[in-house]
Amino acid sequence: SMAFKTIISRCNRVGLALGLAILALGLGLWLGTRSQAPEPPFEPRSATLVPNPRPLQPFELPDTRGGSFSPETLDGHWSLVSFGYTHCPDVCPTTLAIMDNVEQKLHGTPADGALEMVFVSVDPERDSLEKIREYLAFFNPRFRGATGDDEALHRLTDQLGVLFAKADEVDTALGYVLDHSAHLVLLDPEARLRALFGAPHVPDQIAADIAGILANYPASGQ
Repeated sequence: SMAFKTIISRCNRVGLALGLAILALGLGLWLGTRSQAPEPPFEPRSATLVPNPRPLQPFELPDTRGGSFSPETLDGHWSLVSFGYTHCPDVCPTTLAIMDNVEQKLHGTPADGALEMVFVSVDPERDSLEKIREYLAFFNPRFRGATGDDEALHRLTDQLGVLFAKADEVDTALGYVLDHSAHLVLLDPEARLRALFGAPHVPDQIAADIAGILANYPASGQ
């Protein structure tokens, strides 16, 4: 009958509406679950992150700014540190040029101005602070330079896994040669070792990794 058809039609409409409501609810819950799902952890391309970083033990090296490079001077900013010497024939100039390139690539990003570049000479016998300052001016006058006697240097380098020693061979043009670690060290504003960048150094990757680390690992967290 017509009444029966009306009831069936009405039931179909109610069923359709109920089905759409259930579908919408399910979709909403699915989207909500997706939106609340944790983001995947940051995975750097060239950096090795240090788990559970701890503050460095005290060290102090005279620097090219008339002060000292120490845990206290790390406060308030991140630092990318390289180790070498001004007589270094190839690795050190290349590394400093790469650090300058990294700084340029971070310009205009949230990491701009949050990172200081530091060069520590492990050749205090030949590298005075004035000589280091002049050397760094070729690459970027904003870079901080530092050095100290072997005992003072080891108080820092031993904590960071940085090795240096006079090589057996002698370069007739430059005098003695130093073997030294070529990795870059990223220190956070709480004087903790956060990451290591091993060679070969690729500026694009280093800049991207530093930006990611600063964004995902604030100094006050892990």
